[in-house]
This record gives sequence, structure tokens and C-alpha cells, in this order.
Amino acid sequence: MGFFNYPSKENGNVGVGTVPKEAEPVLARIGELFYTEIPEQEKKKSVYHKLYCSCPEELKKEIEKIQSMSFWRSMCEEDQEATVRACKVFNLVEIDEVYYSKAPQNIRGKDLYGATGNYKIHQDGIFNFPGISLYRIIIGMNFNQSVCTSFSDHDNICPIVTTNSYIAFDYNKTRHEVIKNSSEENDKEFRIMLKLHFIVEKGKLDPRYVSMVKKLFIYQFRISRYLMKISKDPTTFYQFFVGLACQYYNTVTFTSYLPIMMMATYTLYFFDNMNNMDNMNKMAKKKKKKKRMNKMSVVYNIFRYVLFNCLCLLVVFCAIVTWYYLRFRIYGIR
Repeated sequence: MGFFNYPSKENGNVGVGTVPKEAEPVLARIGELFYTEIPEQEKKKSVYHKLYCSCPEELKKEIEKIQSMSFWRSMCEEDQEATVRACKVFNLVEIDEVYYSKAPQNIRGKDLYGATGNYKIHQDGIFNFPGISLYRIIIGMNFNQSVCTSFSDHDNICPIVTTNSYIAFDYNKTRHEVIKNSSEENDKEFRIMLKLHFIVEKGKLDPRYVSMVKKLFIYQFRISRYLMKISKDPTTFYQFFVGLACQYYNTVTFTSYLPIMMMATYTLYFFDNMNNMDNMNKMAKKKKKKKRMNKMSVVYNIFRYVLFNCLCLLVVFCAIVTWYYLRFRIYGIR
């Protein structure tokens, strides 16, 4: 069995296993150092991240020992064609991080705002480039028995990331979800993890192409991390706006209602503008430019349909955000 136990070209490769023995004392040290770095108020929240680049030097040196392990090079062995041609694995240190997570009870029934991307069904990235794959590796650094990561497109496996175990998956292809076995005892548990990221380059690619893709991955990560950070525990209108946008983007329920909302908007707008379309046709006949005017009117009305629909959705969304914000201000309920 190779590094990836559950390979899939369509949904991305997934690997589940344990780190080599020599990595265990290093991971224990990283967990200890990181836990002392977490502010007390952050330990009460659902998530806390610290980028490798912003870690203290002592913690950085320990993380580098894990980053540089030859064990991760085995990701190339999964693709025989790539191995024959050429395959490179290199660490994307700019987005590596240590991570504290205290998953709330009844995840499915709670508003998680910016933290939705950590707990609901989602895929981390949106880019796919020929010859390049980005893999996220999550390594457990403390005991965990209540939280697993479900991969619905890979035989519905749900491995538990506990001390010295890891999961690896395609950052841009693999959908996953954090599931918690809720109980009062489990609600007190937290997880400490190390998240590493490796680019697997298959074939001899132009270094400029690889560099461009690398930058896109970094920019995407930084933008999504910023949005999640400011909106995971919202207190202002702006934070509620961003948090609910993140939540609805990752929620299947909202996307199922979206076509209905669009159809309703289009229907209302069509009846409201029938007279305008008739007037434009009359003008076209008078000027003997019917075909040209018809084409212009179609493009113009399509633009108005899209714009009007977006404005309607924005108004509805702002009304929802206002309700959540006022509820928090008056009753303290998120």
C-alpha cells in the first residue's frame, strides 16, 4: 500500500497513516510549545491558527524537522507515469501552520460563521492546474477520540486524527467534513494539529509556471484565512456579513434555494419590463434597424436581469445579516 490509501483522479488522493517513529518526540515538543503560545481567551473559541512564519524561533526549528522529512517524498510513488517522467515534492512553507480546534457540540445545528469552512462539507481550494497538485497533511499532536474527518467521496471513511497519526488529501479536489461525537465529556476536548502543505510537480514544467501557481495558492490561502479569522466569532455588522457569507457558501441548504430565488426574481423583472421591450421594438421598426436593436436589447436586458438579480440577493442577504447582528446586540445570541 502506497502513501495514498484511497486514490482518486476525480476527487483527489487521500492518505491515512502514522508518522515515522523518529517524528514522534518532535511532534510532542511542537504540541507543548504551541499550547503555551495560545492566548487564554483563544482557548475558549472554536479555532486558533498560527502560521509557521510567525512562530517563535524554537517552535520554527521543531516544525522544520517535520517539514524536511524524506517520508513526504513518497507522495510521488503514487503516480507511476509521473515517477518515470519526473516528479518533485516541495514544501509550501508560506501556508504551513499549527492549529488549535475545539469543535462545538451539534455542529450540524449551529451557526459557525467563518469557522464553517473548518466543520461543514467543503474543499479547501478552488484551483486545479495541469501537472501540479497541492496536498494538505494534518498531523495529530494530542489524544482525540471524538472528532473524525469524513471523506464522503472516498468510501465514506472517517479517520480520527490523534497523536502521531495523519491524513493527507488534495487541497483543491477533496471534499471533507469534520464530524464530532457529541457528549458533555467530549465537548471539553480539543485538538492540536500541525498542517503541512506540499506541491507535487509531475513532469518537467516551466519554473515560471510553477512559481505562478505557487503564488496563486498562497494568495488564495491568505484571503480565505483572513476572512475566516475575522468572522469566526463575529461581533460587528461587517464580521456578521463576512461570516454569514462564508457559512452560506458552504451550506447546501442555501444553494438549493438559490435557483428558486433567481427564478422568482427573473419572473418579476420580466413582467415589469415587458412594456420597455415593446417600446424598444417599436423604435427599431421606425428606424429600420430592427435586427440591430433586437440584438442590443437582448444584451442590455440580460445585463439588467443579472444586475437586478444580484441587487435583490444582496438586499435579502443584508436583511438577514441585520437580523443576526441585532439579535446579537440585544440578546447576545450568535
